[in-house]
Amino acid sequence: MSFFLHTPSLISLLPNLDGERWFLEREQYLGKVPLSQNYDEANDIVSSLASLDLLEESMSFNDAEIEDLFELIKEDIVINERTKNVLLDYKTAADLKKVVSRNGTAEATTETRSLEWLEKNGVCTDHIYSQASTVKQAGRGAFARRFIKKGEVIIPAPLLCTWGRHMFEISGEELQKDVNRKQLAYNYQYAHPDSSVLFFPTNTAITINHHSKAHNAVIRWSEKDKKSMYFLQRPLEELKKEHYATLVLDFVSTRDIHPGEEIFIDYGKKWAEAWDTHVRNFVSPCFDHDSGPCFRSSKLVKSMNDDKFNETYHDWSDDHFTACLSSNMPPTDDSIIFLIPYNIEEPLEKERNVDSDGKNEYVKSFRGVEYGHEGFDLAYMADDWVPCLILRADSEDEEFDVVYFTYETSAIVKEADVLRRMRALPSHSIKFLNKPFKSDSHWNGAFRHEIAIPNDIFPELWKDLLHETGNMETSGQTGT
Repeated sequence: MSFFLHTPSLISLLPNLDGERWFLEREQYLGKVPLSQNYDEANDIVSSLASLDLLEESMSFNDAEIEDLFELIKEDIVINERTKNVLLDYKTAADLKKVVSRNGTAEATTETRSLEWLEKNGVCTDHIYSQASTVKQAGRGAFARRFIKKGEVIIPAPLLCTWGRHMFEISGEELQKDVNRKQLAYNYQYAHPDSSVLFFPTNTAITINHHSKAHNAVIRWSEKDKKSMYFLQRPLEELKKEHYATLVLDFVSTRDIHPGEEIFIDYGKKWAEAWDTHVRNFVSPCFDHDSGPCFRSSKLVKSMNDDKFNETYHDWSDDHFTACLSSNMPPTDDSIIFLIPYNIEEPLEKERNVDSDGKNEYVKSFRGVEYGHEGFDLAYMADDWVPCLILRADSEDEEFDVVYFTYETSAIVKEADVLRRMRALPSHSIKFLNKPFKSDSHWNGAFRHEIAIPNDIFPELWKDLLHETGNMETSGQTGT
C-alpha cells in the first residue's frame, strides 16, 4: 500500500461538519474510535509516566515499576473506552519514551520511513491548498500549489465507508426543530445510485468543487494502492468487514493546471439538476424573521466576531452562543460559583467553606443563569472553546468579564453545575458561534446531495441495490 505524506486528520478537516459527531453516530460498526480529546488525555498520561524516571535518584521509578503503574492506570483509572483504545498498543517503558520522542500518541502510530523509501513509494498530497472558492456559494475550494501536468495525480484521497444513506438521517426529534433531515456530511459523500456504500475523502480532496463544463480533473481508483485494487474485485460483504479507510480515490488532471487555478470535477448530471432546482426555489432561512439580527445566518455570526463589543450580540439567542478559549479559564478555587437545583436545601454556611470575600458560593441563580442551563449541555461537547456568558464588556481595555460553563464536581453538593468567573478575558479569547444544528447550513431548506461516482469505474459487484430489486433502469447512469 502506498504511503501518504502530510495527510491531515479527518476531524481537523471537519470543524463545520460535526466531524467527531460523525464517528459517535457510527459507533455500532466503527467501534469506539478515539477523538481528539482522547489523544490529549492519553498524551497527558504518557508524559506523566515517562517523567517518573527523570526524578532525583531517590525518588525515581525503574522501568518495571513504571510498567506496573501504567497497567494499573489503563485497567482501573482510565474510564473512557476511546482513551483506553489509544493506550492499548503501549505496554513497556520503552513504548512510553517512544511516544514522547514522537511528540504524542497520534504521531507515534506513524512509522518512520527513509527518504529512499518515500521517493519510491510515497505520493505527494500537497499539490493543492484550500481557500475561498471562485464559485459563489461554494464555500472553500481547492487550488493548485504548483504546476500540474495533464494526467498527473493531483491528490490521492483515502476513503471512509458508510453503509446506507439512512446513516445520514437526523432523528425526528431534531426535525421538529426545523433541522434538515440529512446531515451536512452527506454533501461530501461519493456514491453510486445502485449501491448502498458511500465514500468520504479524509483529506483536502474534500474541498474540490463541481463544474460540469469547465472541470479540469476526474476521479479514478488508485492504481498504486494494492488494497484498493484488491477490493475492487471483491464483493461488498468483504469490504464491509473493514472498519477504517481502505480504498483510495485519485483526482487526476485532464489538462495542464497552473499554480493558483481552482480544481474542479463533475459531480454528475443528477447533482447538477438538483442544485439548479435548489437555486430556482431557494428561500432565505431568515424569510420569516421580523426584526433584529437573524443569528441563523452563518455569514452574520462570522461577521459578529469582527464587532465583538456590540452589545446586540452578547445575549444568547435560539441560534447562537458565546464561547471562550479554555486555556484562559481560571484554575483557582476562588473563581468557582456552584449552581444548585431549586428542589434541594442550600448548604449551611459552615459547610460552604466561604471565604471572607464571599467566594465559592452555592447559589440557585447567578446573573440569570440557573442549574440545568443549556450552557452546561454545550460544555459537555466542548474542547478548546468552552461556552461562556458575557457579564460586562470593556471596549477600552478590550476585555470581557465572563463566566465559563464547566463540568466539575462539588464535595458538598453532588447535584451542582459549576461556573468559573474570569473578570478580564482578552477579546481575542472570545467568539460567537452557531448552536449545534442552528446555522443556515443545517436549515431544512439547505442543499443536500451526494456526489456521483461514474458508472464506468464503479464495480458491478458493488451494485447491491440493483441486484436486490432487479431494477435495471438505473444501470449505466453516470451521476446521482
